[in-house]
Amino acid sequence: MRRRIVPFLVVLAAATMSAQAHAAPAMTVDEAYRAIPHQRTVFNVANTKMNSADAEYLRRLFLWIDQAIVAKVTAMIGTSADQAYTTVWSMQSSLTAPRKFEALQATVASSIRHEYQYLKQRQAAGVKTFDAANPHVQAASQGAQQAYAALMSLYQSETDHNKQAFYDYLCALDFL
Repeated sequence: MRRRIVPFLVVLAAATMSAQAHAAPAMTVDEAYRAIPHQRTVFNVANTKMNSADAEYLRRLFLWIDQAIVAKVTAMIGTSADQAYTTVWSMQSSLTAPRKFEALQATVASSIRHEYQYLKQRQAAGVKTFDAANPHVQAASQGAQQAYAALMSLYQSETDHNKQAFYDYLCALDFL
């Protein structure tokens, strides 16, 4: 009799902990920015100097970057990288860049992939410290900086608010 009770209690406790983990609300974008910590300036589609098609694409790109920031922060605090990045990969597959933005999107995608690969390595090794010299961290950082430079080059006359948004999205994505 005792043998049956102990395994049942172990299974019940594991199921309860699993249910609690799944019931916990996901981290919001604002919470992720606060955790970094980094200022968040939201791209303002209604007050932009660019054409509406460009603005709509960038709005969607920045939503994807926000989810990558959430994934990075949640993976850094213990969620498996695979689980943390599920939404990021789903959003990436539905984000089609107009020709003008293909290189930009590829650069951002590369940066996100390098962050993910770094976090996977870190978790597999059981490491809790941050390694700024890791090649994936360096590549992710370079990609975020290149994407920012590309946006600033494309939209030199954009509003100050949206230029700040460009910076905040890509700086928050950047590990360094």
